[in-house]
Amino acid sequence: MFGQPREKTGEWEGKHSDNILIFTHNKCEPRAKIAAFDMDGTLVTTKSGKVFPIDTSDWRIIYNQVVPRMKKLYGEEDYKIVIFTNQKGIQIGKVDKNAFKRKMEAIIAKLGVPAQ
Repeated sequence: MFGQPREKTGEWEGKHSDNILIFTHNKCEPRAKIAAFDMDGTLVTTKSGKVFPIDTSDWRIIYNQVVPRMKKLYGEEDYKIVIFTNQKGIQIGKVDKNAFKRKMEAIIAKLGVPAQ
């Protein structure tokens, strides 16, 4: 369900009363360069075509070039991949925090590179 990874791929930590959630992939390592991306509208979009996802499985990689580019940035160009997202739905109770965490891990798994 939710396209979630089967094994634990990293650790979550909360900051500022869990208002900031940070996921660190098990294989994430310090690097001199960072490639940072916003999640929604840059890496993923909704499958439904709606502006906001209808549930935590309503996502797909936005462009065919995204996964190969992430792999090149990480593997050949030695960047650490960082993904940012603001999810007001969690704060206002429309999105379950644990379901969002599973979604985020599934997206990172689909990208095929360790990310934070």
